[in-house]
Amino acid sequence: MTPLPDAAMVASHHLQAGRNAYQSNSVQAIQTQHRLDIIESWLRLGRKAHRESSDDPEAGIKGDGWERLQGRVMDLGCGQGDQTGALAAVMASRPELESSTVVGVDPGLPSYGSPFTLEQAQTHLARSDLFGDRLEFRLQQDGPSAMAEQRYATVVMAHSIWYLSAVSELRAVFRTARETGVQHLLLAEWALAISDPASLPHLLAALVQAQAPLPGGNIQNVLSPQDIKALAEQEGWKVEAEETWLPDRALQDGSWEIHQAFEAADLVETHALAQHHPSSSDAGNVLDPSVDRLAHAVRAARHALRQASDTWGKEARSMDVWTAVLVPDTDHQR
Repeated sequence: MTPLPDAAMVASHHLQAGRNAYQSNSVQAIQTQHRLDIIESWLRLGRKAHRESSDDPEAGIKGDGWERLQGRVMDLGCGQGDQTGALAAVMASRPELESSTVVGVDPGLPSYGSPFTLEQAQTHLARSDLFGDRLEFRLQQDGPSAMAEQRYATVVMAHSIWYLSAVSELRAVFRTARETGVQHLLLAEWALAISDPASLPHLLAALVQAQAPLPGGNIQNVLSPQDIKALAEQEGWKVEAEETWLPDRALQDGSWEIHQAFEAADLVETHALAQHHPSSSDAGNVLDPSVDRLAHAVRAARHALRQASDTWGKEARSMDVWTAVLVPDTDHQR
């Protein structure tokens, strides 16, 4: 199989800032490599599914997975375009994908983001002379409304499921994708599993934020792969193939989310303290016992996270990733 594009080269088309910007070890280059690794996993799963469904011993070679990226692809929850750029670069590099395009869809405001806003990052990426003609972006729009306006062959959700604030939002995505004729769902999310003990701090950070999401943080609603699959199956999808794998040690997401977990725990603690020391304007209000219960649970989880973080220090790494290819379940009855 032909190798995917070089991560540093693809990253050079993104807007970058900070130390090591536009170098092979930049934050963006590491993030782009992870996004290419996700694509490679989807292709690998596609080959596996083709091989298992065929009597041809060479089926895994003949069915190379590229068909899952043919046509118009939606990158839902695209943010600044890490996955969108990786997909567009792959499309531009493959003759099989000559007619493929990717549309990044995100409900965020154009002004959201730092050090660059969504609008700044996406505009810069769309000007790429390598793959800018293969992508476009739509901000302030959710997946169901975008699918209602335009047909898509494939919908991608890569590290965007946990951003959704409610399970009902994910259910609506799965339902609308099925109703509008989407042929493939390509999913990637943290697996809530660790094949390396050094990933324990990241796992605990996710569980802290499952109880107390940080406003505007990366984790708003933690769902396991089993939860995600169950929702998809209820809306007429079936898993064609799936796998769990350990991302590169250099990937920064684990450390970022550990930091956010401590912030989230501090906010819960502040809220609990305010309840026990009310201002004069709160006089007469009844204390909410659920706040105390949440504070105790988060405090215990934060203690575990602190212990794990102190143990692993700079050796802590991001947890395992779950990737899956889903197709319509023709036997499903609503």
